[in-house]
Amino acid sequence: MAARDPAAPLEIVGLVPAAGRATRLGPLPCSKEILPLGPMVAAGSGPTRPRVAAEGLLDQLAGAGVGRAWIVLASGKWDVPAFLGARSASGVDLAYRILPSSGSVVETLDAAWAFLRGHPVALGFPDVLLSPADALARVVERHRATDEEVTLGLFPTDRPDKSDMVATGDGGRVTAIRVKPEETELELTWMLAVWSPAFGDWLHDYARRHGAAGGRVPPGGELHPGTALGEALAEGIAIGSVAFPDGSSLDIGTPDELARVLGRGNPEAETW
Repeated sequence: MAARDPAAPLEIVGLVPAAGRATRLGPLPCSKEILPLGPMVAAGSGPTRPRVAAEGLLDQLAGAGVGRAWIVLASGKWDVPAFLGARSASGVDLAYRILPSSGSVVETLDAAWAFLRGHPVALGFPDVLLSPADALARVVERHRATDEEVTLGLFPTDRPDKSDMVATGDGGRVTAIRVKPEETELELTWMLAVWSPAFGDWLHDYARRHGAAGGRVPPGGELHPGTALGEALAEGIAIGSVAFPDGSSLDIGTPDELARVLGRGNPEAETW
């Protein structure tokens, strides 16, 4: 086996949290990550099939040069690996980590730490449809060109009270993250992240200190990734960003945005 070139960048590995139960959407015929949203696509040499929600993120990973990804699932969501299999249509190799349960997104992310340790990580959400199609590739490009421990992809939102709102300064450096503010002048939320191996270790320690085992879950009972990023900022960890002010993000985990996608009332939903 050839030795790795020490001058070559470390392989970035994808991380896809999919442990949620989609309780806000009510009864569904399948897990939300594989909801058919169209359009029809070719499935290898077989018949065409509807494009499903998670394929937007998997295509973003492939376009960013990410060759493999871990999908973290809640126990019982067996239809996800049954449908997606071991390799996405866009060529990303997939592996699965199964959790009996998860109390928060941070706990879900931490469940893959042992498999991701030592690698940069590209994080996205399989129930969020993003444009432009090369957004993650541009976040990866900036991350590799800077000394940032974390680089975020920022998108407009009209639901700041449901989002992690991000303030930036010169050169796109993040200066503050406000989790679900009732009122704010900020316009952008983060939907993509790329982080260094060192930050992956920091996040693992954060989860251990603040998770259920540590007994220090914040008020409200759930660990939010935005809260973790805010604590990292307070500790002096460099976080940068790439803003997509003309981009879009549609979270199909909420009933109103799923209706927008299924109803095709929003032309942005056609671009994913």
